[in-house]
Amino acid sequence: MKKYDKLVKNAVGRMVPTIINGEEHIPFQGVGKYIPEGRKFAPRISSCANPIS
Repeated sequence: MKKYDKLVKNAVGRMVPTIINGEEHIPFQGVGKYIPEGRKFAPRISSCANPIS
């Protein structure tokens, strides 16, 4: 069995695993590139990439 099943290259150029400890993770995409979706409890997840106007 391999140590990592699937590796992808992130924005910095490093090879990182997509599954860590059995959970799916999103590799670093760059500053302001990833915009989270969904809710934690009541408010939407805020991000500096999409400021509230």
